[in-house]
Amino acid sequence: MPRHIFPILMLLMLLSGCGPTNTSAQNQTASPTPTPTPTAAANPNKDWLRRRDAALERAAQGPNDPAALRDALDQVILGIVDAPLGPTRIELAALHDQLVTQLQTALADAPVAAPIVATSAAVVTAPRPPSVVTRPQPAAPTPGTTFGVAERRSFEGSGAADSFNSCIDIQVIGRNGPLAGAVIGINNGDLSYQNQTDGNGYSGRCGLGPSTWSVVLFWTPAGGEVHNATTTVYLNGAAEQRAAIVFQEK
Repeated sequence: MPRHIFPILMLLMLLSGCGPTNTSAQNQTASPTPTPTPTAAANPNKDWLRRRDAALERAAQGPNDPAALRDALDQVILGIVDAPLGPTRIELAALHDQLVTQLQTALADAPVAAPIVATSAAVVTAPRPPSVVTRPQPAAPTPGTTFGVAERRSFEGSGAADSFNSCIDIQVIGRNGPLAGAVIGINNGDLSYQNQTDGNGYSGRCGLGPSTWSVVLFWTPAGGEVHNATTTVYLNGAAEQRAAIVFQEK
C-alpha cells in the first residue's frame, strides 16, 4: 500500500467512530452543585412573653404578699420595655395596673411593708425605717393622721394644646418635714400612673396631655394608708404648664 494512503485511512476510521475512545472522559461523573442551606430567620424577641408568664406565676404564689407582688411588677415593667407596640403592650399595661391594685390592698393589710410602685421606666424602692425592721407586730397608723392640700397650682380655662408635654410637681410634707416613700396616684380616667416621693418628699409626672388630672396621696410611711387626700388640676398639654400640689399633714 502506498504510504500516502495510510494517513487517509486513519482519518476515515476516526470520523466513522472506529478510532480509540477516551474512557477516562466517559467514566468521569460530574459533581452535583451543592444546594445552599437557607439561613434561618432570626426569632423575634420573646423576652416580654417570658416575663409576663413569670409575673403571673409570682403573683399567683403570693396574691396577698407585697414581696411577691413587687417581684411580679418588676417582671411586667421589664416586659413592657421588650414588648412590641400594639396589643402586646396594652395587655402588659393592664396586668401592671392589676398588680398595682393588688399591691395597694396587700399594703393596707400589712402597713409595715414599705410599698414599691412602678413608674414608666423603672421601679422605685422607698427607704424602710429601721424601727419597722425590728418591730415584731404591725404598728397601727397614728390616730388622727390626715393630710390636706396646702398648695395647688392649676391652669383651668387654658384650652388644649396639640402636645403632651405638661407636668405635675408634687410634694408631701409631714409634721417633721418632707416624707420619703409616700405613694402618689395620678390619673385622668383613661391613664393612671403611680409614683413615690424621693428623700425630699418630691414626686411628679411629665408627658401629660390636655385633661383634668386627679392627684391622690394613697400611703405614707408616717401613718400608713391615707384617706381623702386628693385634688385635681387642669393642664393643656403645653410644656410651659407645670401644675404644683403640696400635701401637708394636719
